[in-house]
Amino acid sequence: MRDVSGRCQKVICSFANAQARFAALAHNRLSDFNIAHMRRIGFLAAGWLSLGLGGIGALLPILPTVPFVLLATWCFARSSPRLEAWLVGHPLFGYHIRNWRQSGAISRTGKRAALGAFVITGVVGLAFSPFPWSLLPLAAALIGGTWIWRRPEPEKRDR
Repeated sequence: MRDVSGRCQKVICSFANAQARFAALAHNRLSDFNIAHMRRIGFLAAGWLSLGLGGIGALLPILPTVPFVLLATWCFARSSPRLEAWLVGHPLFGYHIRNWRQSGAISRTGKRAALGAFVITGVVGLAFSPFPWSLLPLAAALIGGTWIWRRPEPEKRDR
């Protein structure tokens, strides 16, 4: 009997040693795992996704463009200074990004385009949705349109 219990103790001890070695190995691999790098990759992916949605929004009146480009700039500022500089210096979007960063301003043209998209969205929502649900796009358009119209306008246009 003693022989069996001695073998069990050896097996248990070797299992415990193996478990301890595995835990140490896993800890070393996790300490090499750089959270900041993963965060940078996450912001980079979110920036590209936002930029893609902004591109789609340029074609669809339901989806806004500039807010997604602003979000992409914010994400790129935390992940890729080169891409952020590219967007801030972009001939089409750079002006809007700089105005937003400086004073939260939206150009009158941008306001008109956004309100036009809200009107189209509200009309489509009223036309194609049943009664209680048709009020949701209309409410979103009224709230969003009011907020956008109340934003300041840039003082001068320096491209």
